[in-house]
Amino acid sequence: MLSATNVFLSMGEPTVPHIPVLLNHADAGVRSQGTVMVPKMWPKSRKCLSPLIDVFKNDKDQSVRRAAANACVDLGGSLQGILPALSNALEDMNADVRGTAIGDLGRIGPSAKVAIPRLLKLRREEEDPNCRRVLPRTSISPSDEKIVTALMEALRDRKTPERTSVAAALRNLGPSAKAAVMRTCYPVMGRSGVRPGGA
Repeated sequence: MLSATNVFLSMGEPTVPHIPVLLNHADAGVRSQGTVMVPKMWPKSRKCLSPLIDVFKNDKDQSVRRAAANACVDLGGSLQGILPALSNALEDMNADVRGTAIGDLGRIGPSAKVAIPRLLKLRREEEDPNCRRVLPRTSISPSDEKIVTALMEALRDRKTPERTSVAAALRNLGPSAKAAVMRTCYPVMGRSGVRPGGA
C-alpha cells in the first residue's frame, strides 16, 4: 500500500500547494508525512518552509515535531529559521524531540555553532539518559575549548553514565581539537614550556 507521501510525490509539482493542508491535518500521521514532503519537493516547496517550522515548534504530537526536525535538517542549516528552531528544540518538553534536535544539529555541523551555549547548558542539566548518550557525539565545533572542557569534565566525573561515549567523542574530534585538548589538560605552562609533571 502506497503512503500518502509516495502518492503525492508521484503526482509531482501540482501537489505542492497542498502540502500546508497536510501539515495542518487533524491526523498526526498525515502531518508527519506532510513534513517529509517539504524536503522531497524542494525547492518548489520553498513557500512551505515557514509552515514546516511552525509545525516543528508548535505541533502537539512529539512524533510530528521529531519528523519536522528531521525534515528541517534535510533542507540544510543555512535556511532562515531552521537553526533557531533546532536550537529552541533543545528545550522541548519531550526527551525524544530533544534527542532528535541534538542529533540533527550534529548533522548540520560547524554552521550550527549558534546552538553551542544551549548544548553546553543541556550537557549540565539533561536528565534523560538517551539524550545524555547522544550529546557527546555532537561535534559542531571540535576546536572550541568550551566543548572540549565540557567533555573533559564529563570524562573525569565517575558519576557520568556515558563516559564511554564521551571518550569516543574526544577521540573522534581529531587533530583539529588537539590544541584545545592540550590547553584544557595543561592550562598553566611554565616559562620553559614544560607541562606540569613533565620531565
